[in-house]
Amino acid sequence: MKKLFLLLAMVGMFAIGCEGGLNDEDNGGAASTPKIELSKQIIETEFESDTYTVSVTSSCSWKAESKNSWIEIETETGIAGTKELSFKVERNEEEKVREGTIILSNSTFNLVAELRIIQKAFAPEIVVSSELLLFEAEGGSQEITIYANCAFRVYYPSTDWISYDISGVNGNKVTIKVKASDITTERSAEITISNDKYNILKTVKITQKAFVSYELIASPESLSFEAEGGSKDVSISDNCEYTVSTTADWISYTQTDNGITISVPHYVAIGEVRSADVIILSKKHNKSAIVKVSQSGLSEEMYPKQRVILYTSSYGNIVTPYETDDFDANIVSNTYENGMGVILFDTPVTLIGDLAFYKCYSLTSVTIPDSVISIGEENPFKSCCNLKSFYGKFASADNRCLIVDGVLNSFAPAGLTEYAISDGITSIGRYAFNYCPKLESVIIPDSITDIGAGAFHNCYSLSSINIPQSIAKIRAMTFANCRRLASVIIPDSITFIGEQAFDGCTRLERITIPDGVKSIGINAFRSCSSLASVTIPNSVTSIGENAFRNCNSLTSVYCKPTTPPTGKNYMFDGNASERKIYVPKASVSAYKSASGWSSYSSDIVGYDF
Repeated sequence: MKKLFLLLAMVGMFAIGCEGGLNDEDNGGAASTPKIELSKQIIETEFESDTYTVSVTSSCSWKAESKNSWIEIETETGIAGTKELSFKVERNEEEKVREGTIILSNSTFNLVAELRIIQKAFAPEIVVSSELLLFEAEGGSQEITIYANCAFRVYYPSTDWISYDISGVNGNKVTIKVKASDITTERSAEITISNDKYNILKTVKITQKAFVSYELIASPESLSFEAEGGSKDVSISDNCEYTVSTTADWISYTQTDNGITISVPHYVAIGEVRSADVIILSKKHNKSAIVKVSQSGLSEEMYPKQRVILYTSSYGNIVTPYETDDFDANIVSNTYENGMGVILFDTPVTLIGDLAFYKCYSLTSVTIPDSVISIGEENPFKSCCNLKSFYGKFASADNRCLIVDGVLNSFAPAGLTEYAISDGITSIGRYAFNYCPKLESVIIPDSITDIGAGAFHNCYSLSSINIPQSIAKIRAMTFANCRRLASVIIPDSITFIGEQAFDGCTRLERITIPDGVKSIGINAFRSCSSLASVTIPNSVTSIGENAFRNCNSLTSVYCKPTTPPTGKNYMFDGNASERKIYVPKASVSAYKSASGWSSYSSDIVGYDF
């Protein structure tokens, strides 16, 4: 019995000695030395509140305890092995370093490990985004932001010219508003931001510039130019920003270091004076100055109105008329001086004939004398590709064209991209817009009742055109070589499509010829290389030679007349290889045997219209 008691006692002692897993098989089964070890013995922390961790390696259980109220233990106990000890430190509100301790212990083995905490002293700080706000005399608003890690108070100036709005967290954003100043000295005030406890003081200085009486003076206040034009300087005394403008298209200007330079071109009107204002304006300060500009035209003594044609040219060269006898007067002299050409005649000029200035490529402007009573029907200025403007009694309001008895006769093509013909003009003369290479669109009013042959010939850029219902005929070469014309709506009023009307319109893809058209002229749609389909109405009685020749994309021709129209040679030569000609089923035989059609008999197919 005693032996049994002794054995049980020994077993109990062994169990107590092995608490926490102290057996160590690597040590021959003998118990290891109990331990609690920290990865760090000292931790330094910032003054702000934060959470920290250290690694604890132990061979037995342990308990953590804080010796300071500002240290809060988050991991209070641990067992044998490796574990994280987590703790939180409160914000240090004192301006001195403080130290604390965390104790890890095991009472069974009388083990103690110590973690020392050193927390930095509190560093109070107040920072403002800007310590100087500068305002112009006209006032305005600006914003400042206050960055602080301690409480602060803001003192605003009690002035009637400063106001403020407060926003943000704890009022840390302030918008300062300053009224416009009407005093001639600079003024200032201060905002103060402080914390008395920590003896912190920040200031924001607000400064507003003095009011200035702004001036805007131009000298001289008027400029006079002779007919040959030129440039003159205007000095501007100013202490404010300004803009320059004028409503006169004949005045140009450039700004210089001291003001502006005003330039005017030649003024070829005889015995006349033109004038306009150049305005210098500062909207901001409600100030303005005006320079009056005038220019005298040519003197009638030197240039008798009825016996001279004035012109300008691209290179300052003499322009020789294509036909010198197209004026009903004889040329006495043709000179070019001081940027202007003068053709002097022996008697008053009464006519500008059909070919008067044909192919005068360098011609840029022409002044036609008032004695002229008629202008050739076939655009006397055809192919004058650099012509910009006309002057005289026949010139339109924009100086771009000549209008004689309601007929738009000749057009100045240089640089023109679009044009709207004025209401009241009744017709467009032959070759009126000939060779306007940049012209893209034209608006034709309903007052136009006739468009002359070749009116838009060689308008290579023309892509948009409206033909009004008031037009009855599309005359010869009207749209020839309009290479960008992609579609045309031909109105029901058209009865006739003339020779070469659309010849060379290489982008024209589809055309529907309306009922009412009786005749399609020679070469009318020749070389319309994009044309894929065409419909010929019942009303057509004749189709001219080569009418659709070399339309190499044309695959479908819908010909509605039951009686084959009179057909000429080569109407559909050079079409797409798979091209078909669809005709009324009852008329297939008639078409295959008709003159002009028989050569296409293998391509003629019956169709239900």
